Amino acid sequence: MTNRIADYFDPDAGHPLDRPEFADRQRVLKALCLGLMVMMTMVTLLVIAVVRFALGARPLPGNAGLVGGIPILTIIAAVITLTVPLVATILVPLIRAAGIRRVATTEPTPPEPGASDENDADRLWKVYSAGKFVEYALAEAAVLATAVLFHVTSDWLMMGFIAAMVLFMLVKFPTTAKARAWFDEAVPEVERIRQSEPPASE
Repeated sequence: MTNRIADYFDPDAGHPLDRPEFADRQRVLKALCLGLMVMMTMVTLLVIAVVRFALGARPLPGNAGLVGGIPILTIIAAVITLTVPLVATILVPLIRAAGIRRVATTEPTPPEPGASDENDADRLWKVYSAGKFVEYALAEAAVLATAVLFHVTSDWLMMGFIAAMVLFMLVKFPTTAKARAWFDEAVPEVERIRQSEPPASE
C-alpha cells in the first residue's frame, strides 16, 4: 500500500497537518464550527426577543405543570443539556475508532476521474472531522430544543442550559493543537492494527 500515514511522519516531510491542503481544511472546519456557534447565538437572541417583547416574558397558555416548583419542561431541558456531553463522550470515540480501523484495514476508495489519489492522512482527517460534526450536531440539537422549550415556558433558567451548550462547543472547538494531538494518537493505532490485520481491498 502506498501513501501510508507513516510516510507523512518522516522527519524530513514534517507533520501532515503542516501541509498546505490540510491547513485549508482546518480553516474550513474551524469556520464551520464557529459559524454554527454564531448561528445558535443568533437563534437564541431571536427567541429571547420574542419571549421578552412579544410575550411579555409570560409562559404560553397550557404550559405543563410543576415538579418541586420547577416547570416540567425546564427539567426536560436540563436532561437534554446533561445528556449531550455524555452521548458525545460515548459516541464520538466509537465513531473514530471505527474510522481508524477502516483506514488501517481497507484500501482507499478509487478516486473519481481527474481527482488525486486519497492517502491515509486524508482519510484520517475525514475521521477526525466526522467526530467534530457529531459533537456540534448534538449541541445544536440541544440548543434548538431548549430554545423552543424556553419559548413555551419563559423560564430564564434555560438560558443557562443554552450557555452550557455554547461552552461545550467552545471546549470542543477544533484547534490545530487538538487536531495534531489526535493525529499523533491515531497514527500508532493505525500501524498497530495493520501489524495484526493486513489491509483488505474494498
